[in-house]
Formats: sequence, C-alpha cells, structure tokens
Amino acid sequence: MKKLLILTLLSALSLTANAYNFKVDGLYYSYAYADDECWLTRNPDDPYSGKVNIPATVSYEGKTYKVVSIIDWAFDGCEHLTSVTLPIGLRSINPSCFRGCSAIKEIIIPETVTSIGRAGFDSCTSLETVVLPGSLTDRLDPWTFANCTSLKNVTLGEGITQLPDHMFFNCISLEELVVPSTVERIEDQALGKCTSLRKIVIPDGLLYFGMNESCNSLQTIDFPESLTYFGGLPASGLISCTLPAGITEIIDGAFYFCNNLETIEVKGKLKSIGNRAFNYCVNLLSLPDFVYVETVGNEAFRFCDNLRSVTFSDKLKSICSDDEYSSLGYTFGSCKSLEHVELGNSVEEIPDWCFTGCSSLKTFHVPSHCKVIGNGAFNFCKSLEYVEMPERMESIGYAEPDEYRKGAFQECSSLESIIIPEGIRTLEEFTLAYCPSLKAVRLPSTLKNIECGALEDCGLTSLELPSGLEYLASRAITCDNLEELSVPKSVVRLGTAGSSSDWLSANNLKRLSFEDSKVKLDMQTGFHTNNLEEIYIGRDFEYGPEYRAWSHTLTKLSAGGYCTDITWFDPYPSRSLSEIEMSMITPPLTNEFYNNAYQSVTPVIDTLAYEAFSTAPIWKKFQKYELVEGFCKVQNVKEVDGIDFAQPYDIYVPDGKKVDSGIDSLPNGLYIVRQGNKTGKIIR
Repeated sequence: MKKLLILTLLSALSLTANAYNFKVDGLYYSYAYADDECWLTRNPDDPYSGKVNIPATVSYEGKTYKVVSIIDWAFDGCEHLTSVTLPIGLRSINPSCFRGCSAIKEIIIPETVTSIGRAGFDSCTSLETVVLPGSLTDRLDPWTFANCTSLKNVTLGEGITQLPDHMFFNCISLEELVVPSTVERIEDQALGKCTSLRKIVIPDGLLYFGMNESCNSLQTIDFPESLTYFGGLPASGLISCTLPAGITEIIDGAFYFCNNLETIEVKGKLKSIGNRAFNYCVNLLSLPDFVYVETVGNEAFRFCDNLRSVTFSDKLKSICSDDEYSSLGYTFGSCKSLEHVELGNSVEEIPDWCFTGCSSLKTFHVPSHCKVIGNGAFNFCKSLEYVEMPERMESIGYAEPDEYRKGAFQECSSLESIIIPEGIRTLEEFTLAYCPSLKAVRLPSTLKNIECGALEDCGLTSLELPSGLEYLASRAITCDNLEELSVPKSVVRLGTAGSSSDWLSANNLKRLSFEDSKVKLDMQTGFHTNNLEEIYIGRDFEYGPEYRAWSHTLTKLSAGGYCTDITWFDPYPSRSLSEIEMSMITPPLTNEFYNNAYQSVTPVIDTLAYEAFSTAPIWKKFQKYELVEGFCKVQNVKEVDGIDFAQPYDIYVPDGKKVDSGIDSLPNGLYIVRQGNKTGKIIR
C-alpha cells in the first residue's frame, strides 16, 4: 500500500509533464488516487486528433480501471480533434483540458461530472453547442468557455449555483441564455464581450450580478428583487435599466460607455454612485431624483451629452472621491445639454472640472455648506449667466504649489456679474479669465491676493478693489473696457517677480490712482493703457532701473500723501497734459515735462509749498503756480514724514501765529508743524 501511495503521488506530481502509466487503444492513462481509478492524460508523442471516444472503463494487465478525470492540458491545442465523447462516470475535467480544440463543434458533459477546471474549453472556436448538467455543483472555474466564438446554444442544468468570472467571455455568437433558478451569482465578465447576446433570463433568487462589459446587443435586462449587488454592464447596448430595491450602490464604471442608455430607474435607497458610473452615456436623457444618494464619484456623468437635469437632496455630501486613476473631478464635465442642477446644501466641495463644458447651464446655486470650488469647475460654461455662492467660502479654483491651475469660471462668455463671497482670500489664476460679458464683480473684504490672469480679458467697465488687498500679480487685471481703477493703500506689491507681463492692461482706462500709504509699493512689473487721462500717485514705488511708465493721452497728473518720487513715470510724452496737482509740502523728484508744459500748465500746490516748489529742480521751470490754502494732505498728529517729535519743533496756526504750548496740550484744530526745513500739517 505504501508503494502504491507513493506511486500515485508521483503520478499526480508529474501530470503536467505529460507523464502516463499505460496506453490502451491510442489513449494514454495515469493512475488515480484510488487503485481502481485512472486519469486520461496527454499523448506524449502527438496531439490527439479525429474522433475520440473516451471509455468509462479501461483494462490494463488484467485490471480494470474507471476513467474518472481528464488531467490538465490533456487535449490542449489539439486543433485536429473533431469530436470527443465523455463517459458516464467521469467526475472532473481539469484546467485547460480542451483549450484551443478549434475543430470541436459540440460537447455534452455527463451528469456525473461535478467540476470543470479553469479554461477547460477556452478558445474552442468551432464549438456551437454545450450542455452542462446540474451536477456541476462542486466547481465551475473561470474562463470555462471563454473565446468560444461560434457558441450559440448553451443549456445550463438546475443545480449549478454560479457562473464563474469569464465563463462565456468573448462568446460573440451567443444570443440567448437561460440561467437556472439555482444560480445565485453571475461573476464579473461571465458574459463579458458577448456582443450578440440579446436576452438573459435571470432567476428570482440571483443575489450577485458582476461587471460584464460590451454586451452590445443587450437592450434591456430584468433584475430580480433578490439582487443585492450589481457590477454593471459597461459599453453595452442597454436602452433602459431598472435597479431593484436591494441595490444601494452603483459601482465604478457600471454603465460606462453605454451609448444607447436613455433612462435609469432606481427602486430602492441608492446611496452611492461610483467613479465614471455613467461616463459617455451620450443618450441618457433623464435621471431619477437621487433622494438618498450621499456620494458621487469622479467623472460619474462626464460626456452625458443629452442629460438635461440632475437633482440630489441634502443627503448628498460629496461629488468627488479619491480615485486611483484620476485626481480630477469632472463629475458632470462636458454635459453640454445640462440646464438644471440641484446638489442639495450639504456638499462641501465642488471638485476640479466638475461642470466644465456644460455649455447649456445658465444658473447655478452653490450649496450653502460649500467651502471649496475646484480648478476649472465651471470652465467653458458658455451659457452661465448667474452664480450664487454662500458666504464664508474658503477657496475658488485652489491649487497646490506647482499644480496646474485653471480658472474656476474661465471662458464663461455669458456671465455678466458675480459676487465673490466673504472668506475668499485669493482670487486664483484665471478665475474669471476670458469672460467678455462680465460687467460687474464684487470682491470680498477678505481678499488679499489677485493672481495671474484672474481678471484677464473680462468685459469689466468698473472694478472696486477691497481695502485689505495686498497683492496684484502680473496680468491680474487685463480689462480693455475698464475706465477707472483705484489701488488701495493696503496693496504692497504689484506684479510677479521675474515676469515681463504688466500687472494691469486696460487700453481704455482713463483714471488710475494709488491711494496714500507709507508703505513703498513693490512694482515688479508695470501697467499698460493707451488712453489714460488722469493719474493720482499717493505713495512711493520700489521699481527697477529700466522701468518707465507713461501715457501720451494724459491730461491730469496728481500726487500727494506720502509721494516723494515720481521718476518712474515719464510725463514728457504727455503733450496733452493740462493739469498738475501736487498736494504735498515737499516737491517730489520727477522727470522732465514736455517743453510747452512749463508755459501752458499751471500746477496747483499748497501755499506753504510754494517756496520749495519754486526752487526745486524741474519744478522751478514752471512759469506760474496756482496757490491754494490747505491744499496739501492733512496728516494725523505724530505721523508727519521726516519730523521727529522727540526733537525741538515749532507749531503754528493756519494764519501764521506761533503757538507756545507743546503738541500734546493743543486744543482740537488744524496746525502747521516745522522742524528745520521740513513742514507738514497736522490735525487734532
């Protein structure tokens, strides 16, 4: 017995090497585990061909053996095998047993067979008819009849409990399949790429229907109420589909590329829609109200060209997810017929590219709990006219360092006005770029930065920058219709270091002013305008030695406040200059004016400043001044430039009378303070 056991084990280990123990009538056999059983094995000299009739029993050296199994690869690649008869009593057909037997047309599995191994009949390309008994309860392995491209007739016996993955994969001639009532699971790709399959009869007890792609001829499918998992029918010919009450999730790619799908119905409480679930469903016309849906994945409805309306409830929490294939949203990207969207009020983020290319979307209400609108979220929404955003948002078109940015509302060509909500600190790159119809933007008081291209090529005719703004990047504002702009005193930097682009480009800008501030303005790049008529400079700039700004259309130049140097501005080309107003005591450094200006222009200055202006370089060339009492800017006590109140100083009332008391004991009023050659006005 020990010797027999060892022999049997050695036989089992050597099967894949085409070993055999004896030969009878041209067929080769190996000993099985039991001493009265044997396995049919491979012909070691030449593949089997023609007609093969496998006997139920075989005798060798006076002993009879029952043929109970066909080993792995026994008939693999036997291209000239035309038919095979399987005996009653056969229990198992092992992996790849008949793979590539391209001439076999029919196979009938005996009732005694309880298992068929992986790829048992894979690529039997002439096989047309298969009868599988209900005895196959032990195991039906994957890829059993995969790539049997001529298979048309399949009979599945009662008792089979599952169709394993890829069981009939790429059986392109299979048109109809009746699934036995005992089957509880149809695994992934069991029917994948059965492109001629028109009808599947599914039993009431089915629990699991895996993902099966490219069933191109399948237009409808009736799922039983027992179904609890649906893996999807991507790239299929479905026109409509109803999901039973047990389905709570539409998984990733479930209906991906279902070009003919028009309607989807959901009977139960659907909670999740996966990544790319309906991607490229170009004929999907309508969706049910997703009352219970809590999450929607990336690209879930992307390229649903004919989808017109989508409605979710407040249960919806997220319309983006962590996706191993893509970090971008595109949830409704390129839904070019989408007109109406309701997301509920619980969504906290509208992901990157979420509605990009939704060219029919006219209005949108951002959920009240939303904090973030991602990059390109509404890019190319060419019909978008109105967007309502909640207060206290955190970012619009955010981006990590070095990440590619795209404006959240870029190329919304119909957008006429927008209110950027409080809480936003940065208007990111290209946020409202190329919005030619945009006439009005209200910026929040929390705004600190306007990045490159944020307002590029907009139709703005006016723009009020908030008082807390600190930075305007290169190309931050390029609006040719803008007529007036005032840069608040909170701004400390204009332009981007290393950039050659102007921070402001507005060809029709007529009035530009820089509000008073002690902080020197860091001007990395300049501004461009062809029709500037008036400029007011209230502070100094830090600028490169090569930088010069000018305007040949300038009619009025004004300066004051904390301005001591305007040499960065070249007044010489401004031959139409007719007004100069300098509301400071000490004349600023300046470049030469056009020669005729010294005779034709009468600068307006404060009476107290006349002596300084009339003796200062360049300024002394003006033949006359208009003197105005109190014209220079009034400054608060102890904030007069150049005067150290810790050192001796003199105080006068406006009529020139000297005051004996110190500054801290003065009654309320207007006073003049002098220290050496420095003079300023103060008010208590």
